[in-house]
Amino acid sequence: VFFNGAATTVSTGVTITNNTIGTPGAATPATPPYTAPATTVYVRGIGVAGATAATIAGNTIQNVISYVGVGVAGVELTSAIGAGPIGINNNAITNVVQNSGSFYARGLSLASASGTYTASGNTITNIQNFSASSSGQPNGIFASTTATSATIELNKITTVTNRNTGTWGVQGVTLTAGNNVTVRNNTISDVNQVMTGGTAFSTTFGVVGLRIAGGTGHKIYHNSVNMFGTLLGTATASNLTAAFAIVGTGQTGIDVRNNILANTMTGGTTSIAHVPVFLPASGTSAMNLTWNNNAYYTGST
Repeated sequence: VFFNGAATTVSTGVTITNNTIGTPGAATPATPPYTAPATTVYVRGIGVAGATAATIAGNTIQNVISYVGVGVAGVELTSAIGAGPIGINNNAITNVVQNSGSFYARGLSLASASGTYTASGNTITNIQNFSASSSGQPNGIFASTTATSATIELNKITTVTNRNTGTWGVQGVTLTAGNNVTVRNNTISDVNQVMTGGTAFSTTFGVVGLRIAGGTGHKIYHNSVNMFGTLLGTATASNLTAAFAIVGTGQTGIDVRNNILANTMTGGTTSIAHVPVFLPASGTSAMNLTWNNNAYYTGST
C-alpha cells in the first residue's frame, strides 16, 4: 500500500488500518538469503509520502523479502510528511529482509515528519540485510525527521542482523535527527552482525541496541535492551557492541533514566568491547547529560 504524494498539501490526512499485507508463512531457509515465500511484497509493506497527517495502525505486515535494488521497509514515512498528527501504532511487522546489495532494511522507517509523531505498540521481528553501506544498515526503528518532539514507546524489537561479511553496522533503534524525542518502555533484543571484516570499533560500524546519533533533548526512559549471543562469522579484531550509545558530544540535553541495559555478547580476538553503555570521548558538562537510576549487566569482555 503506497500513498504517493509530492507535497504535504496533497492530502490533509491518510489513514491505513487493519490490513494484512504479504504472503503468510515462515521464511526459508533458516537464514537469509530467503528463497521462500517466493511471491510476496518486495519493497514496502506500507509507504506514505505527501500528506499533512497520517495514521498507520493495526496492520499485519509479513515477508517483505527482496532482491530489488532499493531499501526495504515494513512501514515508511518516505517524504513530505507535514505537521500531523502522525501515528504509527500497534502494527505487527515480521521478516523484512533485503537478500542482496547495499540497501537498507527497516521495520519502521521514519524518514520524514515535520510535526509531532508517535510510534507505539509495534512488534518488529526479523529485520536483516547484507548491506556494505553505512547508510544501508538494518534497523528495527529508524528515526530521522525534522520533528521537534515525538514519542517512541512500547515497541518490541527483536532479531536485527547485518549479514555482510565486511562488518558494516546494525542497530535495533537509531535516532539520527530531530529533537526532544521521548523513547520509553521499549524492549530491544538479539541485535547482531557478521564480524569477519573487523575494524568495527565504533558506533557507526559496531552493534548497538539503542543509538542516539543526532538531535538534542531526547528522553530515554524505562527501556530494556538485551544483547546476547556470539558475533556471527569468523573471529577477528576491533569490534564494539553496546546496549546503548550516545555517539557524540553534540547530542546535548539527553536525559537517560531507569533503563535496563544488558550485554553478554561474545566473540572477537583483540580490541573487543561488549558493553552495556558507550559514551563519547571527551564528554564534559557541556553535554548537559542527565544519567540516573539505570541498571547494567555485562559479560566477561
